[in-house]
Amino acid sequence: MSFQGKARVRCPSGCDPRDVQIWSFVNGGEDSLLRESLLAGDLNLISCEECGAIFHPEATVVYYDAEAEILAFVLPESYRSEEALWRKKMDEDHVQMRKILPQDGLISVEPRIYFGMDLLRQELAEEDALGAQVQIARLLCKNEKLTPYLVERSFARPKNLPWILPCRGSASLGSAKQGVKAILAINDRLEGYRRWQEVLTSLKALPPGTSRGSRS
Repeated sequence: MSFQGKARVRCPSGCDPRDVQIWSFVNGGEDSLLRESLLAGDLNLISCEECGAIFHPEATVVYYDAEAEILAFVLPESYRSEEALWRKKMDEDHVQMRKILPQDGLISVEPRIYFGMDLLRQELAEEDALGAQVQIARLLCKNEKLTPYLVERSFARPKNLPWILPCRGSASLGSAKQGVKAILAINDRLEGYRRWQEVLTSLKALPPGTSRGSRS
């Protein structure tokens, strides 16, 4: 469930401040329209009643998606100069959230802090682009009798990697190398799996996995 809160906002043109309703918590896993609004840059876009200026208010937004393992505290860019203070506040808020929200993933998902919405939007867009490769990998796993291994998004996301590894047999580093090689032999345009091929050569064991279902 997503919810709104009241915030006092000031137009960048210097007009009188006013109270508005803005989205303060967005459950991107359940509210696809709000997720799309965030990606498009429309989330919490305000029109000044006095001068007509269009702007985003300086307000914190929490973005959550249990399935994608994301818990993001998005703060205004102007807060960056006091990053240590706001990281401490984020940790305190996370403790409170775990007390009042359904425990469908909040315990295991580590919160991340973002200053401004751009980086989060970029990461979500990159994952959406990888979704097509994940779908292809699922199909190839089925057709080639490979075992899909679900990788924790906290590992895959910073490296822009698909979150499914095909394994030739039971999951292991060696079987993952064989599985990636097998699907690239069938479709060499899977750039995400080319990156996996490079990453796997530097690992001593499989990256952490998850039993949680994964949206493609």
